[in-house]
Amino acid sequence: MSQVLECKQLHGQGVPIREISRQTGMSRNTARRYLRGLGTPGVYTMSAARAQPAQAKIRAQVVSILEAEKRSDAPKKQRLTAARIQRLLGAEGAQVSLRMVQQVVREVRFEQRDQLKHAYLPLAVFALPLSHRRLLRTSNMLERLNREIKRRTRVATLFPNEESLLRLATAILVEVSEEWATGRIYIRMDQA
Repeated sequence: MSQVLECKQLHGQGVPIREISRQTGMSRNTARRYLRGLGTPGVYTMSAARAQPAQAKIRAQVVSILEAEKRSDAPKKQRLTAARIQRLLGAEGAQVSLRMVQQVVREVRFEQRDQLKHAYLPLAVFALPLSHRRLLRTSNMLERLNREIKRRTRVATLFPNEESLLRLATAILVEVSEEWATGRIYIRMDQA
C-alpha cells in the first residue's frame, strides 16, 4: 500500500510518471495502474479467459475429419497431422492458425481415445467383472509359483549342469500347469 500512496503523492506534486517509476523502482504501467486505482501491490487478479470463437467454428470440422480417419483404420504413420488438417481446412475456406488447429486436434484426440487402452496398468483390473477383480488385482499366483520352484530346487542344491536345472524347473511348471488345467479352477470365465 505504501507504493500506491507514494505514487499518488509524487503525482500530486506534478512529477511525471517516468520520474515516478525511476524513483519507486516500478514500471510505468504499474504506476499508471496505481494512479487509476486499478491495482493493489502484491495482489494478482486473473482476468476471465477470452472466448475462442474460431476454435468453436473449426471444432466440428476437425472432429469429422478425425472420425473419418479413425473409420479408415489408417496405420499410425499415415495419421493426419495438425498441419495436414490445417491445409484441409484452408482448402475448405477456413482461415485458422496452425497453433489453434494443433490445440483442437490435441483436445479431440484426447476425447476420442480408448479409455481402457490408455489406462494406467493397475487400473485395468477395474474393467474386469467384480468376481475376477479380487483374484487378479495382485500377483499372488505368480509369487506362489516362484516359491514352489524355489522350494523344489532347494532340495537338489547342486546341479551338474544348466540342463538339469532347466529339466527340473520345466517339470515343476508342467505339473502346476496340469493341476490348474484339470483340477483346481482359479477363475471361471463363464461366471461374470
